[in-house]
Amino acid sequence: MKYDARGNPAKTALAVRNTNSGRWKEASVSLADAHLGNRCPHGADVMLVNTSKENTLFHLIEVVRQ
Repeated sequence: MKYDARGNPAKTALAVRNTNSGRWKEASVSLADAHLGNRCPHGADVMLVNTSKENTLFHLIEVVRQ
């Protein structure tokens, strides 16, 4: 997962490795330096980037402002 951070419009927040366990993975991350000014590609604030050669399913992203 990459996001629009202060000083870096495509900062990596989280990397997850697919282990083919057959189970969904859950992860949480806090973004203390989030800028969220739509500076990522295509005007996004958050990007899910698949860096493997396999297809990967992403089910849900929940964003909570604290």
